[in-house]
Amino acid sequence: MRNDLNAMLSRSSDADRSRLSGLWGFIVYHVLFCYFLFLLPVLKRDKSEAAFRGLIRRALRISFRTFGIEVQLQGLENLNRDSVSVIVANHASWFDQLALLYALEIPIVFAANPKYFGYFGVRHVLRRIGGVAVDPAQPADCLRQCREVLRSGKWLVIFPEGTRSDSLQAFHRGTAVLAGQTGSDVQPIVISGARQILPRQQSLRLVRPGLIGLKILPLVRRDPEEKSRVFMARLESVFRQHLDAAEAESDAVQQCVVERSGAQPVLSDRSQLSGYGDREDVHSAEEKSSEPGVSTTPSNLWGSFYLLFALAGTALAVMLSLRDEWQYWLCGQLLLSLHLLQWLAILHESGHKTLLRTRRLNRTAAWIAGFFALIPGDCWRIVHARHHYWTGWQDLDMTTESLVPRQLAWYEKAVLNLCWLLWIPFFATMYRIGNYWNPVRLWRLFPRDQDRRLLMWNIAIYALLYLTVIVVVGWETVLWAIFPAIYLTLVMQDLLILSQHTHIPMKVAAGEDARAFLPREQVVFTRSLIFPGWFARLFLLNFDAHGLHHQFPRVPGYYLHQLNHRELPNCIPWWKWVWSAKRTRAEILLFQNRSQTGFDF
Repeated sequence: MRNDLNAMLSRSSDADRSRLSGLWGFIVYHVLFCYFLFLLPVLKRDKSEAAFRGLIRRALRISFRTFGIEVQLQGLENLNRDSVSVIVANHASWFDQLALLYALEIPIVFAANPKYFGYFGVRHVLRRIGGVAVDPAQPADCLRQCREVLRSGKWLVIFPEGTRSDSLQAFHRGTAVLAGQTGSDVQPIVISGARQILPRQQSLRLVRPGLIGLKILPLVRRDPEEKSRVFMARLESVFRQHLDAAEAESDAVQQCVVERSGAQPVLSDRSQLSGYGDREDVHSAEEKSSEPGVSTTPSNLWGSFYLLFALAGTALAVMLSLRDEWQYWLCGQLLLSLHLLQWLAILHESGHKTLLRTRRLNRTAAWIAGFFALIPGDCWRIVHARHHYWTGWQDLDMTTESLVPRQLAWYEKAVLNLCWLLWIPFFATMYRIGNYWNPVRLWRLFPRDQDRRLLMWNIAIYALLYLTVIVVVGWETVLWAIFPAIYLTLVMQDLLILSQHTHIPMKVAAGEDARAFLPREQVVFTRSLIFPGWFARLFLLNFDAHGLHHQFPRVPGYYLHQLNHRELPNCIPWWKWVWSAKRTRAEILLFQNRSQTGFDF
C-alpha cells in the first residue's frame, strides 16, 4: 500500500513539474520572440535579413533549452551548399519549422498556408524571410513566387502533405511541377520526434521535452520525361523507407532526454492523441484530397457581413414579435426562425474556423452563434471535430452513434413515428441534448482534463445565460415572442440535419480497429439538398452542400457554391427530400438504410 502511494505521489509530482516546465517554456518563448523579432527590428531598422535570421536562431536556441528540447542533425554532408534546392520535409508539428530554422544555417523560405500571413507576428517573420503564400486558387502565381525564391539564391521549404498529420499522407504534385520548371534538385529531410513534443494544433503550454531528429537524405533528381505523379510517388516512398526507422530511433533517444528533464514520457501511439484529435477541427483528419479550385482563406469581410446580417435580422424579428398586432407577430416569428437557422450555419462555419480569418475571431463568433443556436459554442467545436474525423463509421461518430441499427421497443417506435408524423422536432431536440448538453456522455467520451473542463464550463455558462434571460424578460414574454420561432426552426433543422447522413449505408466498427476515412472518401456517406441559390447562400452559408463540405472542409461555406459544377452522389432537391422522407416511417428512416429498404432518396 505504501509503495503504491509513493508511486502515485511520484507520478503526480512529475506531472506537476512537467506542467510547470511547459508553462515556463511558454512564457520564455513568447518573451524572447517579442524581444528579438519585434522590439529589436523596430529599434534597429537597419537589421539585414541575415541578421534577422540570426535573431531567430538565437531566440530558438534559448527557447529550446527552456523547453528541454534537443535537435539532432544528421546527413549534413548530403546538403549541397553550392546550389540551391527545393527542401521537402514531412510535417507533423509546429516545431518542424522551428527545428529547420534552428538547425539549417542556410537561408530557407517556407511555402505556407495563406492564413498564416494574416496572423500577427507570424506574418512579420514570414515577410522578413520571404515566405510564399500557397493559395490553391492561384497555382500559377504560387509557382512564380517559388521560382523567384530559388533564383534569389534561397532554399525553398515545401511540406508536400499540405497539412500537419499524425502519419505520412499522400504527397501533392506541386513539388514535381516546380522541379520540372526550374530543373532544381529536391532535398528530402526526414523529421522525427516533433509530433511527440507538440502534436498538431496543441497549445505551447503543453510542450513536452524531447528530441527532434533532422535527417538530410541524398538529393533526388527528376527525370525530364518523368511524370509528376510518378516522381511524387517515388519521393514519397523515400520518406516512408526512412521515417519508421527515424521515429523508432527518436523514441529511444527521447526516453533519455525525458528522463533527464524529469517529465512524463510521451508515447508515439496514436491513442495518446485521441483527445486532441477529437478536439480539432476541423481539421484533425483533414486532407486536401484535390485542389478545390477556390480560395481556402476565410474572408473577414464576408464573415462580418453574415454576423451583422444575422444580428440585425434577429433584432428586427424580436421587435416585430413584441408587437401586439398579430400580423407583425407572425412576420417576426417567421423571420426569427430563419435567422435562428442561419445562426446554426454560422456556428458550423466558425467551428471550422472558416468564417473569419483568425482562430480568436472564429471562437468569439462560435460563442455568439451558439447562444442563438441553443448549442454551447465550444461543445459544438469539439463534438463536430470528432464527427468529421469519424464520418462513415456510424458507431464511432458520436452524432450518429444512437442511430446504429438495433431492435426497437414498441414504445420507441410509437414515439418516433408519432413525432415524425405530427412534425414534432424530436430529433433536432435530442440531437442537441444528447450531443452538446449531456455532461455525463461528454465526460465519458472526452477523457482529457482540458477538454472536460472546457465542456463543463461551457454548459454551465450557457445554462446560466438562458436562465438569466428568462428571469429578466419573463416566462410569458419568452413563450410569446421567442418559443414559437424556436419550435419552427427546430422543425426545419429536423429535416436539414436528418438529410445529411441518415438512411445512407455506413460502416460499423463494432469494437474493431478502424481507419478514419479521408475527406474525399466521406462523400459517399453524405447527402446534399438543393435549395434556391439565394436562400442557400444567404441563410445557410451553403450548409446544404454537405457532400462538398465534407470533401473540402477547409473551404469557407460561402465559397462552396463555386464548386457546384462537381459531380457528387446523393444530391436531391429539398422539396423532394421532405416529401419522400415524410412518407417514410421514422423507425425505418432513422435505423435502416437504402441497401436494406431499397428507398433511394
